[in-house]
Amino acid sequence: MPCPICNSDNIERSRISSEISLPPNPNVGLWTNKPGPLVAIRFSCKRCGEFVVTNWDIWTFLETDAMRSEARAPHISALLREQSTHRLPPFWVQFVKGSYGPLKAGGVVPIHVDELLAGWPQSVPERIDRALRNLGYKSGKGGIPTPVEPGDFALVFAEDDAEARYHVRCLRDLQYLNPKSTHVIDMNDVVLTAQGWQKFEELTRGLSKPENDAFVAMWFGVEKKKRKGDWTEAEMKAVYDEGIERGVLGAGYRCSRVNLKPFNDFIMDKVLGDTRMAPFVVADFTGNRNGVYFEAGFARGFGIPVIHTCHTDHFEKAHFDIKQLNCIQWKNAAELREKVTARILGTLDRGPHALETGN
Repeated sequence: MPCPICNSDNIERSRISSEISLPPNPNVGLWTNKPGPLVAIRFSCKRCGEFVVTNWDIWTFLETDAMRSEARAPHISALLREQSTHRLPPFWVQFVKGSYGPLKAGGVVPIHVDELLAGWPQSVPERIDRALRNLGYKSGKGGIPTPVEPGDFALVFAEDDAEARYHVRCLRDLQYLNPKSTHVIDMNDVVLTAQGWQKFEELTRGLSKPENDAFVAMWFGVEKKKRKGDWTEAEMKAVYDEGIERGVLGAGYRCSRVNLKPFNDFIMDKVLGDTRMAPFVVADFTGNRNGVYFEAGFARGFGIPVIHTCHTDHFEKAHFDIKQLNCIQWKNAAELREKVTARILGTLDRGPHALETGN
């Protein structure tokens, strides 16, 4: 079986779970009406990196013509490769919104394909920046060649041969790279220059400043409760206002939540941009939303501290990786406020806005 994303034969794969329980979903016509076992497969592909997908998703979605014609596959490949290149836990890519049942393996982050694709950079300059980050992470240290092998477009955030050559040419023209050639087949001696490493440091560390707003990744709640465990938008806003925001202010920092400020940007560009600038991220896993896992992992990839929180009633269903971290469990907003302030002061310096907040 070739890689289900890029069709490369240069892969390794392993079955990581005996089966995944899939409940029937009458709202999706392609699904079977009876629950049945699904095999979870962990792929290791030289182009896409490491990722997990079920055999059912491979047969139903990844092998369709639409997946290829809409250019979704190259985007998925590049985003998965970025996750692996940055040494972050591999994604478990899901193609249907619904419960897949528990995955009996740790070290993977579940994410719906639409959420993953929302992270695709919309502008050419950002794709070139993300290409440089990948090359820097892959190299690891100065003077080490970073080959861009034929067909390895995902490494440099390109969809095809021509775009890959263009991205590398741009990086060379900016004096960030010193390749022998601009042809993909000859790009086996691509080396970051001193200026390239300075840009890499800026992209991965330099935008985060204490005076910037901390970024809050959390579930926004639902308009109307439909099932046990649902919290309304008003309830989650109270968690933010009375718990997280006041806790952050208590340590002398400010914070923001992406849906509470007006903006003109594509929402994921706004999320990722705000995360890169934040001195730290507060990730609340109440509701166990995949987007929160993604944003927390994105921050960790930039070396930005992440404070993990979760309501006690939801912590049992939190992902295996989160349970291994020092996650703040809370029962009410007042407890959350106190614990957030204490965690910030215990792991970071008091913030620059302490005098403004009276702390």
